[in-house]
Amino acid sequence: MAIFSKKLIRGESPVINGDGKQTRDYVYVKDVVRANVLSLAKDRHGSFNIGTGIETNVIAVYDGIKKALNSKINAVFGLQRRENRKKLFG
Repeated sequence: MAIFSKKLIRGESPVINGDGKQTRDYVYVKDVVRANVLSLAKDRHGSFNIGTGIETNVIAVYDGIKKALNSKINAVFGLQRRENRKKLFG
């Protein structure tokens, strides 16, 4: 999201890798902070996932940022990147 915003502010076309239909569960940072603060008050231990349960595709994210910035710049589509995620836990 930050890359899209920076590019649009600079007047540049951001690149969407692949077809833009890839989805993620985007979570607002204040909601993550709130979940962490609430967890401090509970007597629970372990790893927890924080999410909305709502999938949003990259095109929808880009369109939202474009609209918020009142931009007319279209994104360009690039090659699909191979995801190389490391296993964080366990």
